[in-house]
Amino acid sequence: MVDISKNAADETRNMAAAEEQLSSMEEVKASSRLLSASAQQLQDELGKFTLAKSS
Repeated sequence: MVDISKNAADETRNMAAAEEQLSSMEEVKASSRLLSASAQQLQDELGKFTLAKSS
């Protein structure tokens, strides 16, 4: 009986850790998308400029 309770507690902790890890990965994914959009916007803005070659 003690083993069953210990196993159940271990599984509960594992599930909580997995949920926390999934939440963290979702945050990283959202941050990555935001960073990608910002990088694209910066590239678009930089494309408006031309550099003159120096002699």
